[in-house]
Amino acid sequence: MDTLVLLLSGLLISCAIDDRRSADLQLDVIGAPLVDTDRVRICVADQVVHESTVGHGRIAIGGLADSASFQITVNGVQDDIPFGKTTPVSLDASQPWAEVNWENCSQECTPCSIDKTSSDNRQKTGHMLAIHFLN
Repeated sequence: MDTLVLLLSGLLISCAIDDRRSADLQLDVIGAPLVDTDRVRICVADQVVHESTVGHGRIAIGGLADSASFQITVNGVQDDIPFGKTTPVSLDASQPWAEVNWENCSQECTPCSIDKTSSDNRQKTGHMLAIHFLN
């Protein structure tokens, strides 16, 4: 019995090691009528374009290079055609978190883009951006 308790406590300790990294930047997108299979394009000006499905409503982008501020835009895209967006939001050390409302594209809107792709500017260390989609 003592051996079993030791084995179980050893497993709990080994699983408790924190291998996750906290985001130091966070953007909450309010009112986006997105489902888990919808695709979003997230642009961080002069750094990265990240495109993925919404999934469970949380997306993390790591390895952002140091910058005085980060200008972030989110677009909903289907076949490179945007169907919704956020206005650009700036985050920095004094304001690392913000909320932004989702806007449906009533007229033609252009998806965000930058000259660099995600593989161009990612670093092993750097800032972590978390995007949360909230209703």
